[in-house]
Amino acid sequence: SSGINAEWPLRPGTGRLTLIMIPNLVKEKCGICQKYINIGQSITECFSCEKIVHTKCIKDTSFVRIDSLNYCLSCSQSVEQRYNPYKLLLDSHTRQDDPRFYDDDPDALPDSISQCSNILQQCKSFNTAQLNEILKNANTNTFSSLFLNIDGNQSNFDEFAISLSQITHPFSAIGLAETNTCPSLGHLYQITNYTSYYQEVYPDKRKGTGVALYLHNTYNASVVNSLSDTTEHLESLFVTITNTEKPITVGVMYRPPNGTYTDFLAELDRIKEQLPKHPVYIMGDFNIDLLLENSDVRKFEDIILTSSLCPLISIHTHERAHTKKSCIDNILTNNEENVIQSGTITDRISDHLPIFQFSDHSFNQSSTPPKHIQYYDYSKSNVEKFVEDLKIELEELNSGEQPEFPKFIATYSSCLDKTCKLTVPKTSKRNQDNNPWFCPSIANSVETKRRLYDGWNKTRTKVNPHGDLKRHAEYSSYRYKLKKIIKYAKSRYYCNKITEHEGNSKATWKIINQLRGKNMRSMKPQFLINDTRI
Repeated sequence: SSGINAEWPLRPGTGRLTLIMIPNLVKEKCGICQKYINIGQSITECFSCEKIVHTKCIKDTSFVRIDSLNYCLSCSQSVEQRYNPYKLLLDSHTRQDDPRFYDDDPDALPDSISQCSNILQQCKSFNTAQLNEILKNANTNTFSSLFLNIDGNQSNFDEFAISLSQITHPFSAIGLAETNTCPSLGHLYQITNYTSYYQEVYPDKRKGTGVALYLHNTYNASVVNSLSDTTEHLESLFVTITNTEKPITVGVMYRPPNGTYTDFLAELDRIKEQLPKHPVYIMGDFNIDLLLENSDVRKFEDIILTSSLCPLISIHTHERAHTKKSCIDNILTNNEENVIQSGTITDRISDHLPIFQFSDHSFNQSSTPPKHIQYYDYSKSNVEKFVEDLKIELEELNSGEQPEFPKFIATYSSCLDKTCKLTVPKTSKRNQDNNPWFCPSIANSVETKRRLYDGWNKTRTKVNPHGDLKRHAEYSSYRYKLKKIIKYAKSRYYCNKITEHEGNSKATWKIINQLRGKNMRSMKPQFLINDTRI
C-alpha cells in the first residue's frame, strides 16, 4: 500500500528479511478522519479514484458498494450498477471454493463462467431505433425471446402491441406477467402472427396474477403440464417447440410478492429438477432484486446456478418514482454459449422495462409448412360445383376412346383447382391484422412519447433520481393522453364498422366476434396424396 513507508527486501546471501526505511515516502491519510493510516489498520479503497479511508470510518460517510466493489459517493454517480457474480468469481480466483458453480466437469467450468460473465457485462439498454439497427443482420437461425410484466392487459396491451409493431424483428417467443387475464379471455388479446397460451389466474385475485406466452406461428408447440402451475407462491407456464431439429422449451414465470419466499424456492427447485436437457429459456418476474447482496439473492442463485441456468440480464429492469432501480426481471437459459445479445428496451409501458435475448442455435427450422395455411376451400357449395364440373368433363372425356389414367388425373386436378383452390392461401385468425385501427398518426405519437421519455430520463442521476420534474410531468401527461387516444381510435373504428353494416346482422355479428376474438375458423383439414399437399 502507498501508506506504508517501509520495504522488506531479502538480505543478500543470508535468506533473511531486513527492514529498510524510505524517508521520502509520506504516509497516506484517511479521506474522512484525516488521520494517518498505519500498518495493520483495516482500510477501504474506492475502486475508481483510489481514495483510501479507515474501514471504521465508512459508517460516517457515503461509500457505496456496487458489483461487490467499493466506490466513494462522487465516483458512484458515474457507475451503472450491474449484476455479475461470475466476474467477481473470476477476478478473485476463488471459483473452486464456491458451491454455486458446481459442474460435473471441473475442467470445463472456467470457460462456462467466462461466457456467462461476458453476457452479463455486454447486457445493454436499447431504444427501438438502436435495437432495429443491430437486428438488421439477424439470420434465420436466431431464436429470440421478449418478456414484460405488462401490469394488466386491459390497461396496457394495446400500447404494448403498438410498441411491438415498431420492432422490425419478429420475436420467436413473447412472455407476459401480471396479465390479469384467464385463458377464456386470452383470445381478446391477440398479436399478429402469434399463437397465445394463457395460464389460469390465481383464484379470487383480480390483480397481480396471470402469465402468458405468445409463440410465433412458424413454430409448433405443446404445453408442458408437469412444469405449468398456478399457486400462491409461483405461477408458471411452459411449452416445448417441436418442429425444429432440436426441441426448445420456453417458459414464463411470475413470483407474487405476497407469497412465501421459501415455498417459492421449493417450487422453483421442483421445476428445475424436471427441466429437459435440450435448450431451455425461462423468462420471468422473480421479484428478487439481484442488484442487492443478501441471503435471498444467494438462495436464488443456489438453485439456478447449480442447475447450469445462466441469468442473461444484469442491469435494472424496474423503476418507479421515489424508489430505487432494481433488477427483478430476467431470462434464464442453459444455452449461454449461443447467446448473441441481451438487454432491456427503454420504451416503457409499465414500471417494468421489456427485456430480451437473441441466440444463434445454428440449426434451421423444419421445412414442414405451417399447419395454419389453407390451400383449398372445401365448402359445401365448392364441393357441389366440383362434382358438377367433373361430371361434365368426364362425359366429354368418355365420349371417344377409353381415356388413359393420366388424362383422368389431369382432368380431376383441373376441376379441383378451378372450383376449390384459393388464389391466395388463407390463414387462421392469428394471421389477421389485429390492430386495424392503428394509423400513422398514432405511430408518430408513440415516437413522440418515446422522445419525451428519453429527454426526461437523461436528466436523472443518482443524486437526482427523479430528474427534471417539468420534463417528467410533460412525459406523463402525454402518455396519459396517448392512452386515451388509442382507446378512442379503437372504439371509433369498430363503431363506424357497425354503423356501416347497419341492417346486416351477419356482418354486424362478424364485427362483434372480431372484437371478442371469436372469429370463425374456416380452415379445413389438409390432405396428402403421394406426399403432395392438396
